Amino acid sequence: MLEGIRSGIGILTSLGVVLPVFAVVGLGFLGAYVWRRAGSSHSLMTRLWQLFHGKQECKDPVIGEFLDEQGALLQFRFTTGVRARTRQQAQALIRWTRENNEDMAHVAACGPYFDLEKVELKAEDQLPNGWLLLARFFAAIVFFTLSLTAAWGIAFWDDAVLQMKKSKVFFSINATSAKRFGVAEKLSLDQCSNQTAADSTFSPEDREIVCKLLRSDGLASYINETVKSQRLALAFLLLAFAFFCRELTVWFLQGVSSQEMLRRLRGRKRLEGPLALVEPGGNPQTHDSRHDGAVGTPTRK
Repeated sequence: MLEGIRSGIGILTSLGVVLPVFAVVGLGFLGAYVWRRAGSSHSLMTRLWQLFHGKQECKDPVIGEFLDEQGALLQFRFTTGVRARTRQQAQALIRWTRENNEDMAHVAACGPYFDLEKVELKAEDQLPNGWLLLARFFAAIVFFTLSLTAAWGIAFWDDAVLQMKKSKVFFSINATSAKRFGVAEKLSLDQCSNQTAADSTFSPEDREIVCKLLRSDGLASYINETVKSQRLALAFLLLAFAFFCRELTVWFLQGVSSQEMLRRLRGRKRLEGPLALVEPGGNPQTHDSRHDGAVGTPTRK
């Protein structure tokens, strides 16, 4: 009973220590996310300054205006995901989206295919074509499949994967049987005991090695250590595959978004072409040399 009570108190004590650690780690990840999305540590440094110095406003008008401008720019970056370099560039982007009936989220979705310096979508020859988008899509599917395979191996693969030194044959083994890759049949421990049993899984030389391994006393511990190493390797592969899958997916979606924006902009230009010749009252504009900037002959009254 006493041991049980101490154990329960120990758990509560450990939770009291662990929870603040998790809170600090969580705040750290949150701060890193804000830093990465906004592209600056200005907001984090401002919070730290207010924590130790208080929320007193800057008395210098020039510096105060600069800090307010930086805060507004970083708020724009964080909320929209668009890395505007300056306040003027952010304002130009806002004007462009209004004039072209586009959403700022779509500008952010285009990624590098939207030129922030020129404040316009890049030229068509600089955008990915359909074949390139298809290649990116299939590459993302491949890495997604590899990620799922690695995750499945970590969770469910309990056999040790080995290779014969001489024949270079890969096979998996557990405490009771071994199986060569690409072959459905297994070589069990009972088959090793029965010398007359036929086996098409391994060659006679490899069969002898596998049977010797199945009969060994240290097989269980050897398999456990090997499986741990395999899962560690699969965890690194999972992170690598997941990273490339994410990057390819983002790359693919940026290309799709840029092509969609290009079609929308072209469609609006086609619609605005004929409408530009019509006055708000609905009457077609007539040609008048007075609006051409050319010098005309005087008319008699």
